[in-house]
Amino acid sequence: MNLKYYLGLLFWIPVMVQSQNAPVTVSHERSAKGEVTFYADNTSYSPFTVVLTFTRLSGTSSFQEGETYKSTAKHGRTRLIVLRPVSENEGIGFAYRFNTAKGDFRTKTDTNFVYPQKNTLKSCRL
Repeated sequence: MNLKYYLGLLFWIPVMVQSQNAPVTVSHERSAKGEVTFYADNTSYSPFTVVLTFTRLSGTSSFQEGETYKSTAKHGRTRLIVLRPVSENEGIGFAYRFNTAKGDFRTKTDTNFVYPQKNTLKSCRL
């Protein structure tokens, strides 16, 4: 019995770890001009809201340190933002973190839709 338990456990651990992979990743590329372009790669067919927060930022006037940038990542690769250097000979230093949430933050709620209430014949409108 213990052998069946451990074999089952060994089978399900990789399945559970694989199911927790994030569908959205953020990456950046540096150009020859010194610009830094941020991209979001979304493997899901649902849009995701991506929030970039720059914890350290120097050599650019595009954004300030601590400032956040919010965008929507559709399926595939989406360009999020471009940081341009203050001068051509100066590089851009940065550190960032990102959070994602499923859905597009720009969509508005349809207030004309009537939501049925559970276990009642009445409906409510938002």
